[in-house]
Amino acid sequence: MPLNPAWYNALLKAKELGCFAEIVIIACLLSTQDGIVMRLNAKRYAASVIRQQHSDPKSSHLARLDAFHIYIHRRIESATDEENLARWRRMSFINPKVAEKVQRMRNDVIPRVSKRMLDGGLVPALEPFDSDFSLKIR
Repeated sequence: MPLNPAWYNALLKAKELGCFAEIVIIACLLSTQDGIVMRLNAKRYAASVIRQQHSDPKSSHLARLDAFHIYIHRRIESATDEENLARWRRMSFINPKVAEKVQRMRNDVIPRVSKRMLDGGLVPALEPFDSDFSLKIR
């Protein structure tokens, strides 16, 4: 699935700031119809409390990116224990369909934008502990 052309300028700036991979993921997250963190009517309060785990006071984009990164790490950790991963997703209100769709989109988009915008070079990504992480992405 191609990204909306409106992301082009953001990707150019991301290339300059070294946060290209993160902006691609955010673009993929925002290209889905549903959010990565689910809202269930019957459990709205619990979901609201859990949602705070994935929140960032500076940006909802950072909150979504954080939820995606946590999902990927939990998925890797639980590679041999699908039941544990499913339990964690339910408790964290993470929508696995959205998370998997975003991962597929990212895996499809990264090589194409690398070829077109980075001359096939490595895709720059920030270190999670970069002191300017949120500033560069916002």
